[in-house]
Amino acid sequence: MTSKRAVIENTILQAHLTPNCQAVADYWLSLWDGDALCLRENFQPTKLGPLLKNIVLFDVVPDASVHVRLAGSGINAMLGMELTGADWLALANDDRKAERLNMVSAIARGAIAYGTRTIELICEQQLTFPELMLPFASRTIGKPAQVLYFADWFPDNPATIVASRKASLRGVPVSYRVIELQDA
Repeated sequence: MTSKRAVIENTILQAHLTPNCQAVADYWLSLWDGDALCLRENFQPTKLGPLLKNIVLFDVVPDASVHVRLAGSGINAMLGMELTGADWLALANDDRKAERLNMVSAIARGAIAYGTRTIELICEQQLTFPELMLPFASRTIGKPAQVLYFADWFPDNPATIVASRKASLRGVPVSYRVIELQDA
């Protein structure tokens, strides 16, 4: 019988993630205890090295709220604002709040998600980059679940500026795939 972790590793491998997204997924998978989802306490963001600046950790109460627990410096620079402590749902357009809550809630319950997002730059060009979201196991009932988000956005020009940062926060991903881990 194939282990759940092996099935999930294979699913991630078949997703053909970018090398940076794969590195984040590999570190996350390395923290699993057999077939048990890794605990947030075991995740040491500094182990991601230069990728650390593009992660966000969310506190999620499924079907109720999503708050930014911690946002990396690259994410804050990209969006031109400090996200740590922000209400992630309040930053979404009204017509996207329910969709955002549903997706992040699914991940908090035990799913992974990956996709791409296109943002407009101030120079009137578009930039498309991959995204990855991974859940952590929760040891404490009644506490928010935590979800890891990674944006594989490392522009060649560090002065690259997003045209409408708030619109980027509110934008719709180009494509997204959510995979329930219990289905793996």
